[in-house]
Amino acid sequence: MSRRIYALILLLVLLIPILAACGQTDQPGGTGAEATQPAGAETPAAAAATPTALSEQGETPPPGGGASPFGDLATAGSTGDVTKIQVEDGAELRVATWGDPSEQEVNQAAFDRFKQLFPNVNIVYQPVPTEFQTTMKADMAGNTEPDVFYLDTSLMNAFAPNGLLLQLDDYMQQAGVSVDGYIGELAQIFQLDGKTYGLPKDFGALALFVNTDMAQQAGIDPQNIKTWDDWNNAAQQMTQGEGNEKVFGQCTSHDIQRVAALWFARGAEIAENNQAAFNTEDVVQATQFWYDMYRNGYAALPNEVGADWCGQAFGEGKVAMALEGGWMIPFLRREAPDVNYVAIPIPQPEGGQQASLVFTNAWAASARTQYPNAAAALVLFLTSAANQKPIMETGFALPTVTALLDDPYFEQHPNERVIAEAGEYGRVADLVFTREHKDDVIKSLNTAMESIWLGQQDIQPALDQAAQEVTQIVSQ
Repeated sequence: MSRRIYALILLLVLLIPILAACGQTDQPGGTGAEATQPAGAETPAAAAATPTALSEQGETPPPGGGASPFGDLATAGSTGDVTKIQVEDGAELRVATWGDPSEQEVNQAAFDRFKQLFPNVNIVYQPVPTEFQTTMKADMAGNTEPDVFYLDTSLMNAFAPNGLLLQLDDYMQQAGVSVDGYIGELAQIFQLDGKTYGLPKDFGALALFVNTDMAQQAGIDPQNIKTWDDWNNAAQQMTQGEGNEKVFGQCTSHDIQRVAALWFARGAEIAENNQAAFNTEDVVQATQFWYDMYRNGYAALPNEVGADWCGQAFGEGKVAMALEGGWMIPFLRREAPDVNYVAIPIPQPEGGQQASLVFTNAWAASARTQYPNAAAALVLFLTSAANQKPIMETGFALPTVTALLDDPYFEQHPNERVIAEAGEYGRVADLVFTREHKDDVIKSLNTAMESIWLGQQDIQPALDQAAQEVTQIVSQ
């Protein structure tokens, strides 16, 4: 088969899913919230979200005499030493990411740290701020892809089965890096048939953000919001005013990537054994709880208070609580610095369990790179504790390595600690929504939730209809 024909076939294979996935949008930046945020909203960067202007990274001495420029963390991955990989002398790596200038600044600082360890590797950074997934699929089809790049679920699904991603396992073994060194199930998203094709670079998880000034005025201690009854009562008591001046206790959302966190608190699953598993009484009750806040006037959709998303509504003081992720922290720091708030774990139903949803993306490399050793070393370094620690300290994103969960940083940043701890017990969105069919499953569930909020269907019939659709999707 000629190279031209092969390229044409591959282009069709990669682009057909784009045309088929109605409503799928490119990741605007940050960590894996993907379509959960409206245009202009923040996502977990890498994301996480876009931070305020970042300070320059301090200079660190070059490695020498066996000493590491990163102190006790050494040149480690989650558990190993990336300098054990023998990189190709004179390697040049093209690197592509999404992200605005602030995120690009964070990445450039990371590349500078890598260069201290591998001064003979040249990195050419080529950001793609918009249409990243579409661009990557076209470049991969044309054999013009970068060497190292951001990887989300849609790209993992498109590239890994076709042998287009560099397998990292041998390099991880050389460096002494294990997937067990990453928080929870984050690394599993980027594995296929027991092989690892990407490593999680940072993550975001859902928590309940509470305006502490509004809570104090209502006589509520946010730390005492432990149960769903507490949550509902707090929303009711913090709802104040009338008409255009009304402040709602809760910002609600019918996005399934918010609602499902409540389902999981009742032990629900989206699908099991190629069958939908969510149209149960527990899920009905969880959805009813969330919808009742809205129906009873204690909660509002963002557009009903003139906002694009719940983070904006919260920052503008139009709602007292918002169920959002770690991307809220840098967003509020930049856009609403005068808002006093606290992040708390999502309250639990009586007899339920602690739950959250977790989002992430990865660094990965092309299987066709001319410099596989250097590309693998860069991926392992970028996802290492040595690199994630200085990023964490900018407030830009949370680390994915368990080695940093006990870092002193969290003693001074309790809101970030709440998000980080949720990474250990939360469910990874890309897995629970069935990675291979995620976009279609989410679309079906979002349609069902919207029909409930619009009053078009009762909860059980809406779930039953969605269950039929999801079963058909996941059984293909």
